[in-house]
Order: sequence, then C-alpha cells, then structure tokens
Amino acid sequence: MKFTKNEKQTIMEWFRYISEDSFHYGDGTVIFPSEGIILKKLSSDDESVEFSEYDLDLIKDWMHQNISKKYGDSTYLLGSELSLYQKLKDEI
Repeated sequence: MKFTKNEKQTIMEWFRYISEDSFHYGDGTVIFPSEGIILKKLSSDDESVEFSEYDLDLIKDWMHQNISKKYGDSTYLLGSELSLYQKLKDEI
C-alpha cells in the first residue's frame, strides 16, 4: 500500500498522539525499531514507498488507539482522516 503526503502526515499525527499524549511505553520517548522504520518511510517525500503488511498492522493499531483515546471508541472522523480510515479498513 502507498500513501499520499497528506495521508502520511495524518498517520504521523496518530503516532505522535499515542506516543506523547498517551504515554506510549512510559514517557513517550521510546520508539521501537519497527516503529522507527515506519516513521522513516512516512517522512519520505517519495509517494511510491511501499508499506508492508506488518507496517500496515502497526499503522492500524495507531489509528485505533488514536480513535479510542480521542473519541471514546466511536468512529467520528471527518475529511482526510475519514478517507484514510476507510482506506486502511478496506485493507483488512
């Protein structure tokens, strides 16, 4: 799967939210190697970068954690966040 620049930014926001605001593994500063690899791919301006099935599983986890923390387990999303949610959900 590939992502546009805007989709990548949204995913990075999801990760930032769970890592900083939700105290992801302590104080939020811990980044595991698999997360680091995904973040590096997301930071790339190259929209042809492919994300593996494992990458997508982690991204979906970030998405679900973000939704449950922000919106109390309800899927109330608007705009680009909604279209990205649907794209990832269809990939399941």
